[in-house]
Amino acid sequence: MSIIDIPGQAYRQSITTQTREKWDIPNSQSFEVTYRDRAELEDHKRRYTQNFFRTDAIPIYNCHGLTFAARRTTIWETTAVKKILSDDRYEQVPLRDVQPGDIILYVSADDGDIEHSGVVIESPSHPLLIPKVWSKWGFGAEVIHSANICPYDFSQARYYRIRS
Repeated sequence: MSIIDIPGQAYRQSITTQTREKWDIPNSQSFEVTYRDRAELEDHKRRYTQNFFRTDAIPIYNCHGLTFAARRTTIWETTAVKKILSDDRYEQVPLRDVQPGDIILYVSADDGDIEHSGVVIESPSHPLLIPKVWSKWGFGAEVIHSANICPYDFSQARYYRIRS
């Protein structure tokens, strides 16, 4: 669905979203699924047949919006994700201690940028110690997948748990 505000442009808005420390998280919502988004989703379905695609393309939120904003908005900035980790008191967890409900961050080996995030839904199992993850691939679908079977670089994955 597309809501047009200016002819030829999709309507975008942001919502009030804050960290525990009352810092406003930059975000945006889009209501348009583009042809590119649909084509990318179809390509992912062809390439990652072992994964469960649990939704169609949803433009309102991205992976960080799923992980940190209850599927309500898109969070793009790595600095915002780092601020959320700090303000909301997340702590890094070693792979051997990862549990369902923890989050996974896919970090670029090149520049340390946080490329992707998701929620761990199944603890790592032997022999490879790879958890099962629920994540959102761009403006495409929500996907249930092994942490290493996705279009993001798994080699620098980090895990976090929120402290009380």
